Amino acid sequence: MNTNIIKQNSFKPINFNLQHVDLCFNLNSLKTRVTNTMIFTNVLGDIYLDGIGIDLISISLNNKILTPAEYIYDSSKIIIPTYLQHLAIGKV
Repeated sequence: MNTNIIKQNSFKPINFNLQHVDLCFNLNSLKTRVTNTMIFTNVLGDIYLDGIGIDLISISLNNKILTPAEYIYDSSKIIIPTYLQHLAIGKV
């Protein structure tokens, strides 16, 4: 269980529009796997996502699986840097 307290004054306005979220749950008696697909628009800066208590398997951006060197992940957050978003947008 996460015992970290996040206070309201710690939050910053988001720097993107989240257009769509698709969650797919694969449940069994030993583990749960969730595949999360999101569509962002109007991204201004790095994308910060909470990742508390998850075992991250992979991150893809525009159908390209990112290497761990291409994003930041620790026990509480995932950060996709701005420079990477511009590279991916150029490939669309």
